Parts: sequence; C-alpha cells; structure tokens
Amino acid sequence: MADVVIKTLHKMPLKQRKKVMDMVANMGLIVKKSFANATLVIDRFHIQKLALDALQEIRIKHRWEALDGSFSKVVCELK
Repeated sequence: MADVVIKTLHKMPLKQRKKVMDMVANMGLIVKKSFANATLVIDRFHIQKLALDALQEIRIKHRWEALDGSFSKVVCELK
C-alpha cells in the first residue's frame, strides 16, 4: 500500500511535496521516501490527541484493575 502512495506522490513536483506533511504515525515510510527534505512541524492537535489517547489507556487499565479487585473481594466473601 505504501509503495502505491509513494509512486503517486513522486509524480507531484518536488516544490509541492515540500509543503505538505501530517503527523499520522502510519505515514512514516511514505514521508521519509517522498518528503525527504521536509521540515517536521508538530501541531497542537496531534500532541493533544497523543496525550489524551495515552491518558485514556491508563484510565482504562486502572479501571479494570479496580474492577478485578472488587470482583476478587466478592468471590472471597462468597466462599
């Protein structure tokens, strides 16, 4: 898939390819091959999204740990 995108991007003039970049993680190979001399600029939206995704992952992990602890207590009390 990346090869198809890279071939398509290489049809664009180099001048145009120097202007565009997105911080999507799965675009890394495409960016390296098609925009080799581009300057990486990270915008606020992507930083906030990465931070909130990490926070959500931690929140869910702790929630499951709390639920597992509550469940274990109930099982012990029933025995």
